[in-house]
Amino acid sequence: MQVENLCQVCQATFDRGDSFDAGFDPISVPIRHPDRTTVRRELKDGDDKIEPSVWDVKFDYFEYNMSFPKRGIFLIFDQENFDYGLQQRVGSKLDRIVLEETAIKLGFTPNVCHDYTKDDVYAELRKISQMNHSQYDCFACAILTHGEEDEMVYAKDDSMKLKTLISRVSATECPSLAGKPKLFFVQACRGKEISQPAICTTACLKRQQVQSDSIPDVDSEETPKIPAEADILVAYSTQPGQVSVRNEYTGSVFVQTMCAALKQRGGELELVQLLTRVNRNIALTFETNMCSPKFDKKKQMPSIVSQLTAELYFRPKDT
Repeated sequence: MQVENLCQVCQATFDRGDSFDAGFDPISVPIRHPDRTTVRRELKDGDDKIEPSVWDVKFDYFEYNMSFPKRGIFLIFDQENFDYGLQQRVGSKLDRIVLEETAIKLGFTPNVCHDYTKDDVYAELRKISQMNHSQYDCFACAILTHGEEDEMVYAKDDSMKLKTLISRVSATECPSLAGKPKLFFVQACRGKEISQPAICTTACLKRQQVQSDSIPDVDSEETPKIPAEADILVAYSTQPGQVSVRNEYTGSVFVQTMCAALKQRGGELELVQLLTRVNRNIALTFETNMCSPKFDKKKQMPSIVSQLTAELYFRPKDT
């Protein structure tokens, strides 16, 4: 099955049962990384200084090294029940199951954390940050919960800042993950607004021809530094300020479509490219299916925030 058809399959199984996952300036610390090289362009006659330019930067390899002995840990925080006020997230179990299957398919070691308290979540991430990841390719984490504006997500007993959770595995907090991909997949509302449908002409949907500007190869003898926030990707189920839909019978369209794509094409498509296709499928084919006219036939637009510094492929490991 092609990725382009994944969302139609998911949408065909959705029934009345959609609900929302809502609960109604630091400085980068540079670190050294041996697998990166930065270069300066050669001085020409008359040059009296070196101007910073993106063209002066080159990676030895434009792909992440995914040839370590193990793929890595895949944490799955599934917050289905809450101690206060928030509705049970019926259907989240289906997302948890497909995420665990996908993690195994991609070679990860899944670790499911069900209905964790805030302290439990922090303790689990502290364990991750204290681990030695030198034999792992990367780290991944899925967060299935209620959410609000300002990057707020919920544990069983309290709210948490998503930024705080992500920072626990940054290069400064977890040095053995420095220079390695750190991936977060967030199924949660990010506000209370509903995405309205808009008309798009067929012309704007046609593939566009693009030209590439190649970066010239330049030798380097310098050891670089990278920001602590580098090599992090966060894939959100929805846009800032908007709700995210979950179906009690089929799970969430974001997680289900993403996992179907990862299982089928994760070994051949670059991750950001794959997630972009997931975005397109959901944007073009998904509509909410709810009893209330106010919320029925509305749209959802996932969001990718990438600080990755190379391409990422989940090619199968040799056995």
